Amino acid sequence: MRPIYLFIFCFFYFSAIDAQNKGNIVYRIVTDELKSQENHSQAKQSFYKLMNSMSLIRDSLYFNLDFKDSESLFYLDKGKNVGMSNERGYNSIIKSFSSVFYRNNDTKELIEQVSTDRIYLITSSTKDLKWEITNEEKKINQYLCYKAVTTIKARSLTKGDHFKKIQAWFCPEIPLNLGPNNFGGLPGLIFELKIGMLTYYIESLNFNPKAGTEIVKPTKGKEITRDEYFSLKPVITKENFKEYIGG
Repeated sequence: MRPIYLFIFCFFYFSAIDAQNKGNIVYRIVTDELKSQENHSQAKQSFYKLMNSMSLIRDSLYFNLDFKDSESLFYLDKGKNVGMSNERGYNSIIKSFSSVFYRNNDTKELIEQVSTDRIYLITSSTKDLKWEITNEEKKINQYLCYKAVTTIKARSLTKGDHFKKIQAWFCPEIPLNLGPNNFGGLPGLIFELKIGMLTYYIESLNFNPKAGTEIVKPTKGKEITRDEYFSLKPVITKENFKEYIGG
């Protein structure tokens, strides 16, 4: 993984962070590299090369986590990944990260606003996520972080419903129970979050924003549970493969 660069834009010591009720955290992504072997077919090597080139687009993205009082909003900053719009696969990658994540720690409400064929508001609760905090620790820059793991239900075109392991490194020194993609609820800010081949990491922290931070709860879209949303997504099997490729 590339070095984690953390730039702190804060006029207060972290011991006073719990007195802060608003701010902005910027996250970036680093993607695990797919490594082809000599015995791989030419088609597979070409596929790996394409996927790794598309990783450059993902790794150029910036994400904002805005928070104020009990509310937070996590979303892609579409204005910052400058210079990649002409790259192959750009539009599909941007679309795959277009969800907006809203969290309210007072009401325990989680909302993911997804835009596909239509707009959905996938609702859940902060109480649904159960973390296992381990004894593993490491320093990210000078900050001591602890490892936590959990599993979530996921759905893919080929696997269907399955469970995915999530790994987080959180820092109790910064007592915000927040993180990327509405992952939170830990006794400290999530500095790194690994989902499959993607790792979110903190680029910058700002606990003293010059402008007021306003959190706007997403309201546009059809309200739906995650299981209901999963039921709308097809699963490609050997039996129905041809209908999805137009055969």
